[in-house]
Formats: sequence, structure tokens, C-alpha cells
Amino acid sequence: MTRSPLAVVLAALGLAAAAAAGIWYATLGPRSAPAKLRVPRVVGLRTGAAVRELTQEGLRVRVVEPRTLRPGGGAVVSQAPAPLTMVARGTRVTLRVAARRSLSSSSSPGRARATPRRGVGRAPRGRGRRA
Repeated sequence: MTRSPLAVVLAALGLAAAAAAGIWYATLGPRSAPAKLRVPRVVGLRTGAAVRELTQEGLRVRVVEPRTLRPGGGAVVSQAPAPLTMVARGTRVTLRVAARRSLSSSSSPGRARATPRRGVGRAPRGRGRRA
């Protein structure tokens, strides 16, 4: 059976294209984003800003807040994994958040201080004025 020169050329081009596609897939692959990324530094940011930044990078976020009268909105005091660590996309980052100050200035919630602390807000005791 005799093959036409056009059929031979088309077969050779098909094999070359398949080989090139195989080499591309084996070396570069169909990656749209890197498999690993650096964790951004979010310590010191408000909780909402930190969560936004981490989720935009493709990371999951867990926020740990202390129990307070006014939840949410505190600043991030630590993060794990550490900033600039290389992690896979979708890794969970745990943020520890500082407590927000309550509106009350007393040391225990819900109870106002009956008497001022000794020495706070008073003039020093003395034997009289010195000139």
C-alpha cells in the first residue's frame, strides 16, 4: 500500500504535537498557581483585615478569641504557622486575637469600684506647704 506524502507529513506533525504536549505536561503541567505560598505577616492587624488578607491568598483561617464582654475586632497578637513560612494553598492559619477593652474601667466586669485606689487621684499628704 502506497501512502501519499501529505498523509505522512500529517502523521509526523501529529506525533510531534503529542510529544510536545507530553513534555510540557511532565515538566510544567497545567498549574495556574504555585503549589506552595508564603504565609503573610498579619500580627498587629485588626481581625477582619487579617482574615481578608489570608483568605485572598487562598488560606483557611481559624480565629481564637478570649472570652470578653465585647467579642470581635481585637488585634492579632500571634499567628501559626509563622509569617513567611511556605505552606500549601488551603492550609489553616490560626490567629490569636487580643481582647477588646470593655467600656467599664473596673477590674472586674459588671462591678464598679466603690472607692478609688490609694494614692490614685489624690494630692500627696504632707505637713503643709513648702515655700
